[in-house]
Amino acid sequence: WKLMEEKHYWVGLNMVVGVGKTLFHRLCRRLGSARAVFAASESELRTVEGIGEKTAGEISQFDLEANVEREFRLAEKLGIHIITLESPDYPALLKSIYDPPPVIYYQGTPPEQFPVALAVVGTRIPTSYGKLAAEKLSASLAARGVAIVSGMARGIDTVSHKSAMSVGGKTIAVMGCGLSHTYPPENVGLRRQIMEHGTVLSEFSISTKPDKNNFPARN
Repeated sequence: WKLMEEKHYWVGLNMVVGVGKTLFHRLCRRLGSARAVFAASESELRTVEGIGEKTAGEISQFDLEANVEREFRLAEKLGIHIITLESPDYPALLKSIYDPPPVIYYQGTPPEQFPVALAVVGTRIPTSYGKLAAEKLSASLAARGVAIVSGMARGIDTVSHKSAMSVGGKTIAVMGCGLSHTYPPENVGLRRQIMEHGTVLSEFSISTKPDKNNFPARN
């Protein structure tokens, strides 16, 4: 197995500890490409704003070939598709935001097949009225072809996904962890349903554990 495509370098850089979306884009703009980032010396890396000694070391010492090979093998095993910002099938709406995720992992329907989507999010401990409102909104919109996007969390998120599917609609779950994990764990059955009726996706590398710092980025 050999690194051949620019896609492999994108996936690798997305896996490096300390390189979030902002630094990823800054590094590629400054050095020209993800491939060039890995070819750069630590001193060259440190010339990029926000890259200190620690992150420059993480990039230089990252075992690119071993880590990326493991990631793609795991993706194949779990039925996970990987697309980068350079891919023609990267969702156009997501591409238009100010800090699009460099890499997206998904299971289910390709996300670009949902041209009209609406996010429904809310509290994990909703009132009866909150649940009813989320059910009615999600079901009525999904019945009209709008894909309901939420985070598969407890409460309103779960209600929204289930309501969309109850009318034969499509739904997208955006995870705050890598796709080898299900969070919350009790939603493993819901996740399977969503994979059949839509898409489960994440911007985090496959083995990333649920972490409170990931959820704001996911949102």
